[in-house]
Amino acid sequence: NRFRREKMMNQVCYDIVSDSLKRGYQVMVFVHSRKGTGETIEELTEIARKKIELEKCFITQGSEENGVAYSRYADKVEKSRNRELVKHFKNGMGIHHAGMLRGDRKLTEQMFND
Repeated sequence: NRFRREKMMNQVCYDIVSDSLKRGYQVMVFVHSRKGTGETIEELTEIARKKIELEKCFITQGSEENGVAYSRYADKVEKSRNRELVKHFKNGMGIHHAGMLRGDRKLTEQMFND
């Protein structure tokens, strides 16, 4: 069924994302729709929480190396009215889709580029 297939795809996606992050790479996941983007990031966050890997793999605010980048953008993100952007930034993730305001999309692009 569709639900089980999506769950399996999210798990495969998570395994690839977490492996890449553990090896020190940044990761960008492309999703077919705006709604799907939000659903996928929620599912990846939930999988990371269940595996107790959210802090280890995703959240960088406490690490010396990445703490500077986190603090550079924290104020800008907090000013955003996009709840998804704010929520997922705190989890060490970004979100980007056509339904976002241009300023929020630009901010996400800048953070990924940094």
